[in-house]
Amino acid sequence: MNTTLKNYLFSFILLFSSVAWITAQPVRETTLLNRSWRFILGDPAQAAFVHFDDSQWQPVGLPHSFSLPYFMSKDFYTGYGWYRRHLEMDRSDLKGLVFLEFDGVFQEAEIFVNGKKAGNHLGGYTGFQIEITPYLQCGNNLIAIRVNNLWRADIAPRAGEHTFSGGIYRNVRLVRKSHHYIDWCGVGITTPDLEARSGTSTRVKVETDVVNAGKKAVNLRLVTCIFSPHGKVLAKVESDNMLAAGQRLCYS
Repeated sequence: MNTTLKNYLFSFILLFSSVAWITAQPVRETTLLNRSWRFILGDPAQAAFVHFDDSQWQPVGLPHSFSLPYFMSKDFYTGYGWYRRHLEMDRSDLKGLVFLEFDGVFQEAEIFVNGKKAGNHLGGYTGFQIEITPYLQCGNNLIAIRVNNLWRADIAPRAGEHTFSGGIYRNVRLVRKSHHYIDWCGVGITTPDLEARSGTSTRVKVETDVVNAGKKAVNLRLVTCIFSPHGKVLAKVESDNMLAAGQRLCYS
């Protein structure tokens, strides 16, 4: 989508199935999971499993650091730490797809759900998501996260004039999605003519990655709106595409 604008902008993007959008579950529901965690420094065996006793662990909230409070820590800790949290899910929660979104974990994270490894992430300065749908059950679920801040030559930053404290130092969200959704960090907005026109005007290019994670092909309509700072619709584009089962498509 391209359009010429002279104001500061923001965009609003909707995705729905033009075939069955009335009966479909919401495209995205988000719940902040920053409370009710338990934490321990170290790497105890079996900590990923439901039966493990974490009653003596420290109750913490997120964001959290291995060295807390950071400025009062006498010794900088390098090694492992574990976070555990319970999560209640009902049948309606499990109709679609369920993800955990992390805004920042330093620097290696391993995510376990009900004792099974759901995924991992390397890098302390990039957010990430992990799908946990296959590992969930109705009722009580255990989320366990093993984190380490060990130095690795293949992971940036490799050097610096400050210490790199471990921990889940940004928000964590539970995200429920339909089987048709906009991908993680799936919206890109560029202004290709801004420099050439000395900042006076530009085309705005919006690209959106859409996923059909369902088992059947579906016609998906993406609605992209660009608003002025005062809420006026400056541009609106509706794009329809048939996506095969499992297909990812960039709407542009």
